[in-house]
Amino acid sequence: MQENPFNPYFGKRPDIFIGRSEIKREFLNALNQPNSPWRSTIVTGVRGTGKTVLLSETSESLPKSAIVLSVSAEPGFLDNILAQLYNQLNSLQQAKRTISSLNLSVNENGLTMSKQTPAFLNTFRNQLTTLMGAFNHEKLFVFLIDEVQKHTDEMRTFVSTFQHLVRENYNLALLVAGLPQALSDLLNDEVLTFFRRSNQIVLQNVEIALVQLDYHDVFFPMALDDETIGAAAEASLGYPYLIQLIGFYIWESLTRGGENQILERALIRSKSDLFRNVHDIIFSELSSGDRQFIFAMAEDEMTSRRSAIEKRLEKDRSYVSTYRARLIAAGVIQASGYGELRFTIPYMREYLLQKMKEL
Repeated sequence: MQENPFNPYFGKRPDIFIGRSEIKREFLNALNQPNSPWRSTIVTGVRGTGKTVLLSETSESLPKSAIVLSVSAEPGFLDNILAQLYNQLNSLQQAKRTISSLNLSVNENGLTMSKQTPAFLNTFRNQLTTLMGAFNHEKLFVFLIDEVQKHTDEMRTFVSTFQHLVRENYNLALLVAGLPQALSDLLNDEVLTFFRRSNQIVLQNVEIALVQLDYHDVFFPMALDDETIGAAAEASLGYPYLIQLIGFYIWESLTRGGENQILERALIRSKSDLFRNVHDIIFSELSSGDRQFIFAMAEDEMTSRRSAIEKRLEKDRSYVSTYRARLIAAGVIQASGYGELRFTIPYMREYLLQKMKEL
């Protein structure tokens, strides 16, 4: 049996990669253009828009000669970068010479500095440049950093070090991904001004026509009619995670001989996964005030006017503006016209109406 080409699991690279190829292509093209702004690219988007998948897909397509350093920006990621770089040194002898110059030792815990090593050598910048120096200076180093958090000392150290490496004419490229609020904090950090000059991409939902085209290529040979294929594409609302979920469950039904209510069943299961893996997480991170704001929005079918929210919350314009800005920064809502707001994540209203019944 042919393997399901859709993969809704977070971080897994699906066979059906829709709507992100141009971003990947631009970044890869920049590797041959030292002055391209795409050489340092920041990708942001709400949960489920395919940030991690984009990084994985890009990593798979990088030149084999490149030194790829791919990490998540969790505590200790600087050491992870150093360990990956060490492991990619061309030869054991080269590695030994580099370790000797840094007074490093290797054990089951990875790389450690000698107790006799001067403190000024025990810095990320010194260790990174020394390890990189073991390679040909023309070597291409590509840093892929996922799940960037709000500004931390480690991220400040990495960004300042990367900026110095650029000035020293190392052949570098950087692709960073994170949630809107985390990257907004980084971009507004006065210490990290280098980030503000980076190319910035906000992942939007995929055009429905592209979704329908890819669904047709997969499902039409399996005897799914055009009307159902079109309805499935529309139901996804172009949201990448939902595209994968709906495609996955339709494929499962078709390969198991299901014929009745294929889309309806797929959509029910997809929404269940969406609510659990996206909406629940977003909701859990919101304050009481945030929740009251979006509950007020859920009373409207499509868009919500700010004046209506003020009335429902019985709050003044300043209060509503504060929470409006917070929720936009978090990627939960977005402006849809003058004085109007709408939810960013598909089916958020349906989720909130269910939540209101539970509370």
